[in-house]
Amino acid sequence: MAWDKRYSDFGVVKIYSSNRLQVYRDRDSYDFLTVGNETITDALWTGDTLTVYLKTGKVRKYRDSGNYITI
Repeated sequence: MAWDKRYSDFGVVKIYSSNRLQVYRDRDSYDFLTVGNETITDALWTGDTLTVYLKTGKVRKYRDSGNYITI
């Protein structure tokens, strides 16, 4: 299942803590995305995929909140 289009259309993602993101669907509503024990260095939308950069040098591409591939 893909991200709801509202998330990528709004286009805002914030690092909340070292391993947790806030993914916004509008100005006042967001969901958390936790990446386990990894440390996040950056996150951004690339089309309808959320790209998350990790301190280890790995890059994860999230097609939805539960499924990702590691590059």
